[in-house]
Amino acid sequence: MSLLFRNPLTFPLVLSIVILVFTSAVTSPSPRTATLRPGGLPFPLHEKLQDVDYENLSEEPVSLPAPTPNPSAPHCDYNSCRDQQEPCLLMAATQGCVCPGSTGPLERPEPPHLFRLWREGPGSVLVHWCAPASNVTSYHVRVEGQEGQREVGVMSRVMDLGEVQEGAEVCVQAVNFAGVSEPTSYSCTRYEPHSSESTLALKLGVICGVAVLVVVLALALVLWRLRTHRNSRARVETW
Repeated sequence: MSLLFRNPLTFPLVLSIVILVFTSAVTSPSPRTATLRPGGLPFPLHEKLQDVDYENLSEEPVSLPAPTPNPSAPHCDYNSCRDQQEPCLLMAATQGCVCPGSTGPLERPEPPHLFRLWREGPGSVLVHWCAPASNVTSYHVRVEGQEGQREVGVMSRVMDLGEVQEGAEVCVQAVNFAGVSEPTSYSCTRYEPHSSESTLALKLGVICGVAVLVVVLALALVLWRLRTHRNSRARVETW
């Protein structure tokens, strides 16, 4: 210690170093220990989100452009009443054609249209229907007086019901994953064989009457021309 005070420059130098070290220790910030959060983040997520400038973010949602149908694509050769008709969506996927509008698979199908109910022969009654503008997976056919219901595939439009009692109600319902169509006045009808047979007889009678009338008029025209021709020949011979 006595050596430090012998040199007049030593003491001021040591004092300056002590003051500098003390000042730096007081003014320097204490180191913060970073505590790791779950996921390896050294800070809470809400502190990081506070630094985001939300004013510069776009408020409009990003939307992908919807696919536009090809206006030059032809319409699919689809007939909703044709038996064993391929589904139109399958035709559109394989042929590149355009289908008429229809409801989706998550919507309850619309009722089909019962086109015709008639007797084909002894013990055979046929029902013919047209598909609705809906996504359909199968059809249910219900006959009043018969147990249960019959199910056919999506391509079917005609079914043989066998023997059906006169006056029995026949209903056709469309089915998909969302449910079954409601029975309506145009998807259900009653089997009336006598009325259909009388209607057929009336049509045949009208056709036969028209044919007879045409034949009579043709014979009358032929006779009139023959008579006119004879009269003209008689006049020539008289002259």
